[in-house]
Amino acid sequence: MRQIVSIVFLAFGMISCVETASKNVKMDTERSVVEYINFQGSSRGVSSTLAAEIIFPGTKNSSFPLIITQHGSSRDGGSFHSGKGRTDEMSMRLMTQAPKRGFAVASIDAFYNTSIKPSDKKKFPKAAEYAVSLKKILQKDPRIDASQIFYVGFSYGAAQVLASYSSDFDFGGEQWRAVSALEPGCNVVPEPTKRNFPAIIFKGTKSHYYPSACTWYTQELQKAGNEIELVMVNGANHFFSSDGRITNGIAFNGCSENPVIVSTNGSMKHADGQITDRTKVLTECFTKKAGGGLNRRYLDNVLDQTLSFFEKNI
Repeated sequence: MRQIVSIVFLAFGMISCVETASKNVKMDTERSVVEYINFQGSSRGVSSTLAAEIIFPGTKNSSFPLIITQHGSSRDGGSFHSGKGRTDEMSMRLMTQAPKRGFAVASIDAFYNTSIKPSDKKKFPKAAEYAVSLKKILQKDPRIDASQIFYVGFSYGAAQVLASYSSDFDFGGEQWRAVSALEPGCNVVPEPTKRNFPAIIFKGTKSHYYPSACTWYTQELQKAGNEIELVMVNGANHFFSSDGRITNGIAFNGCSENPVIVSTNGSMKHADGQITDRTKVLTECFTKKAGGGLNRRYLDNVLDQTLSFFEKNI
């Protein structure tokens, strides 16, 4: 039977790891417990010291579901409250909203103690491996329900969420309970593998990371037996803003009409079957058609939808 991609349109009104870590603890103004943690993670076999901020709801529950959140290429949300490190606007808002709905939130700074800039896209680490390193630590914390760990990311972070579909992805224990990918590019994706968790992808209809690639990949993931939903946000650009425009900058969006599939052995081919390689991909898929517009009109609604999706899957 032919698989049909489920697309919902919304228009809104407005890893290896070292099992040790150093922490600083304080209370925020809403009486949630805020912790700062340094931990060891690896990307492509290179070990690094990472930073994360963890916020626990200010209630007396015995254990909480946990959301691990990964920033995009720009850490434009500001500094962590309780230690050195930065995150993006999506994760900063999530750290405010999610504890009010009973979730603990851990935000990872994947560029911690590096000079990586948003334009250095060829240098970006595999932050999904960092997420697993942190997961291995936090799933042992008695305040965390180890069977209820969720993963969310924006842009570059959303690509890390989708990396979970690679057949050789090591979850460090149980798989994610559910995942949410906010504005992934879907230009280069892992070969789809059946996973046990449901997923939701959000795409802006006016994104410069054109929706066609993620529409195609959603169909491929469904064909592999995955439970996944694609939500198109009417009028939204890549940043879930209503004032979107194309700007001169670096974007990995040149393969939207013929995405690249990466197999477990590292070989690559386009959706149409054409064989390619990393050198060709880096030439073909990068463009100078970046995006601008940052009023974030739709972002809070997208985060509300994400939290509702996670609540439904607890």
